[in-house]
Formats: sequence, structure tokens, C-alpha cells
Amino acid sequence: MSRIDSATRIIEASPEAVYAAMTTAEALAAWLPPDGMSGQMLEFDPRPGGHYAMVLRHDDGAAAGKSGGNEARPAEPAEGATSLRRAAVYEDLSPAFVINYRQGNRQRYLQVSIALMARDEERLKALRVHMPVLRNELVMLLSGQDFDSLLTPVGKEMLRQQATAKVQELALKETGHQVVEQVLFTNLVLQ
Repeated sequence: MSRIDSATRIIEASPEAVYAAMTTAEALAAWLPPDGMSGQMLEFDPRPGGHYAMVLRHDDGAAAGKSGGNEARPAEPAEGATSLRRAAVYEDLSPAFVINYRQGNRQRYLQVSIALMARDEERLKALRVHMPVLRNELVMLLSGQDFDSLLTPVGKEMLRQQATAKVQELALKETGHQVVEQVLFTNLVLQ
């Protein structure tokens, strides 16, 4: 029997602060280590598919163990090994999405061109059948945004990540596979 553990914690913080806590080496090293330990970041790459390496040390210096200074690094490929990662394939979602917003007494709009990045052409082809549903989900996500938050780089990146999660969720539901690795904004205009 497999075991699934889950936990929830409500954090009273702005989305920008939460994003910074997950994508800044200093912030991650400050909050990630368990109580009684401190962390020193050795490597940090917050991009999708990136990694980090952190040394954990006991604050009292008396305890020994795996967390007493070992560093985690990605495994090096064996000599002569070839990469199993497939080349990226892209699907442009044309036409571009145009969303209207009301900001105070002013009419605003967002125009965004979106591309899907995948690694399996056949699975991407299977997802194309569901393009009307996918576009609808993205329109609903885009239209539910606060226009002011989209003016910041953090707001745009958070929206891109939400769009990626939404598309992956739909792909999993409709095709049985996550299919899409990333949603990319290839052009974005706010006016």
C-alpha cells in the first residue's frame, strides 16, 4: 500500500513575497532548514528544471549526521551516456489572447501570444483535439487577474506559472499525460 502525506499551511503574505521566498537563494536558505539548523546555499538555479545545493548544519554544532555538512549535487552522467531528454517541440496558440480589464474608470487590455513547450509530438497532437477547452481555460485564467499585478515582472511570471499549471492539469485530465512542460508568453502587451 502506498503512502501519501500532505500538509497545508496558510501564510499571510503577498504573492510577491511568497514568490521571492521561493526564488531567492538567501530567502530559501533562511526558511527551508528545519528548526535547530541553518543552511548555506552552494548552488542556486531557480529556473524551471533548475536545482539548488545547500549545506545544512546543526546550530549547536554538537550533533552529527547526514545534515552536518554534506552537500547535495545532481548526479553526473556516466561516461559515454547519452541524454534521454527529448528535443522541445512548440505549439503556438493562435490567435493571440486579448483580455479587457476595467481599472478604475479606465478601460485596459492585455494582449498575449502563448506557445506551449512539450517534449512529445504525439502527446501534443493528442492535446490539440482539446484546444477549444484549453483556450477557454486560459481566457478564464487571464480575465480573472488583477491588472495592477500584471504590471510587475513578478506578476507576469506568476501568471505564466499559473497558466502552465492550468494547461498541465487539463492535459492530464483529457489525455492522461501532463504533455506540456511550460507555457511561454512569446509577446505580452499591457495598455
